[in-house]
Amino acid sequence: MDRVEELHAAIDERPDDAASYLVLADLLQQQGDPRGEVIALWAAETVFGTRLARARTLGPPPPRTGDVDWFYGYVRSFRTYLDEDDDDVLRAFLNHPSLRHATEMVFKLGGSSDIDREWLVPAIASQPRAACRILEIDSYLNRGNDPPEGVVDLTLLWDALPRITSLVVHAREITLGALRSPTLTSLELDGRVDSKELAPLLAHSLPALRELVLPDTDPQFEAAIARAGLRAQLTKLVVTAADADRYEQTGE
Repeated sequence: MDRVEELHAAIDERPDDAASYLVLADLLQQQGDPRGEVIALWAAETVFGTRLARARTLGPPPPRTGDVDWFYGYVRSFRTYLDEDDDDVLRAFLNHPSLRHATEMVFKLGGSSDIDREWLVPAIASQPRAACRILEIDSYLNRGNDPPEGVVDLTLLWDALPRITSLVVHAREITLGALRSPTLTSLELDGRVDSKELAPLLAHSLPALRELVLPDTDPQFEAAIARAGLRAQLTKLVVTAADADRYEQTGE
């Protein structure tokens, strides 16, 4: 691993530490990379609008609708609103070098077909995102209390987001895959999850977990959590059945 990659790894591990960004800026400027100058501007007494404008010249095309926050020449966090036509645009956005150290990603999903949900997680997991700490996927954007049909399958996330600490998913159905994460402290799954997929929770597959919210789960699962000893490590636990009118529009 060369020095530049070592610094990128250090930023992924401690994304709030400006020191690694500044050393990286020096190396990039020596290599003639314009991002080095942009990173340096964040440490200088430079008008915020100027340094932000310079950062944007190196960034990806912005999401069709949404907000992007920058930090030392890289996208720190973003919130984007997606529809069924956004697959290619989102992949180009997520795989842009400016997103390399994004720590927070929020996706609000429109549309109504199953396929709208199938491509999102593979796009997120198309490359490792070692800096990401917070991920939210919300399928309730346009349908109020009635989420569209379709499964949000999280199977690919666990390897792609090795340092994730907070995961929130709102969807009609959620597939967890091999649920495992040594860093996850907060988990909210607002959607139907097969009880078998929740079993790894009872085997303490999330050793750092402190907050667990399951608003669409058999309340009896709370007793299973207590029996497994998981309750002792939690500071927040919410297990409730779905609201009676959640699927009213589809007759479920």
